[in-house]
Amino acid sequence: MWTAVYITQSRSLADQLQKRLLAEGLLAKLKYVGDKRNPVRNFEIVVPESESS
Repeated sequence: MWTAVYITQSRSLADQLQKRLLAEGLLAKLKYVGDKRNPVRNFEIVVPESESS
C-alpha cells in the first residue's frame, strides 16, 4: 500500500519533492488526484507504507 506524504497543486513542487525523496533513498512517486471536469489539480507524493513510519 502507498501512503500520501504531501499534497500540492503545483506540478513543479511535486516534482522537486519527489526528486528530493529519491535522492534520500526513499521510493516515491507522484499521483494525480482530481477530476478532469474540475480545474483544480492536486498531486500527491506517495511512498510505501513501510517507508512512511
